[in-house]
Amino acid sequence: MNQRQLLALKYAIEFGTLTKASKLLKVSQSAVSQLITTLEQELGFSALERNRGKVSPTPQGESFLIAAEQVLDSIDRAKLAALEIKNLSTGNFRIASSPSISNSLLPAVIPKFNKEYPDMMISSQAFHSHEAHELIKSQIFDLGIYEINRLADKDSSIADGGEVFSLPSLCIFPKNDKLADKEVIYPKDLEGRKVASLYYNHPTTAALRNAFHDQGVEWHSAVETNQYSAVCQIVKHSGIVGWTDPFSFLALNDISLCARVFKPEIMIHYLIKLSNRSLKLPHAAHMLELIQHELKPYLAQ
Repeated sequence: MNQRQLLALKYAIEFGTLTKASKLLKVSQSAVSQLITTLEQELGFSALERNRGKVSPTPQGESFLIAAEQVLDSIDRAKLAALEIKNLSTGNFRIASSPSISNSLLPAVIPKFNKEYPDMMISSQAFHSHEAHELIKSQIFDLGIYEINRLADKDSSIADGGEVFSLPSLCIFPKNDKLADKEVIYPKDLEGRKVASLYYNHPTTAALRNAFHDQGVEWHSAVETNQYSAVCQIVKHSGIVGWTDPFSFLALNDISLCARVFKPEIMIHYLIKLSNRSLKLPHAAHMLELIQHELKPYLAQ
């Protein structure tokens, strides 16, 4: 039993003639008939009823077609998997990252990688953290760099096989704000100020609310969003205070905004992780080294 026999039966049943099946398989009608006859001999029952050039499935043939289609689907999936593996080895490398990293860190890394691997095509795409995690876990993408959504995740199985690094969030505001005279911003400096942050349950926002509460300062949330880059734009256009990650602030490159250290430090945790099939690939290891080198100035601050 082989794929061509199953396809011959499938097409014959779907279109009701051997003629159409022969065209799809690009063989003669007699060849299709022989494929189906040989299959029936192996099965031990007739799969088709033939009547004046028309064919229709027998009850046994109709039942068998369900199993045959499952086998054909499995073969198609295997072919796609083989193509993925072939493409991986001949010039495709896919990176899934948080939007801020995709816009700031990776554009500095990819040209350096291309100098070493000029024939390799890089696909760099931005995703929310949970999407990036699933793409790496399922091995659809080769390397992921994304924020760990829950602070506890940095010590959990999510980080297995990856490297965690942490950076402090930055307090941002327009450069003409009186806060620009301060080197460090404390909750007491923001008494009565409206703020922009990520969504309510995000760990950064939760940590900020706790810091305000611990110092007896009321938290006045004006805007909540799901991306640090959006916080930057909101602060730019509204004049309120916000918090962002260093990558988003760098990518914005806007001299109308100031960024200051916030105390107590509110850390943002990231994960760099290769998919299982990329772990032993030399070009994947080189990409990882370049990213780690590019991160050094951030980590040294």
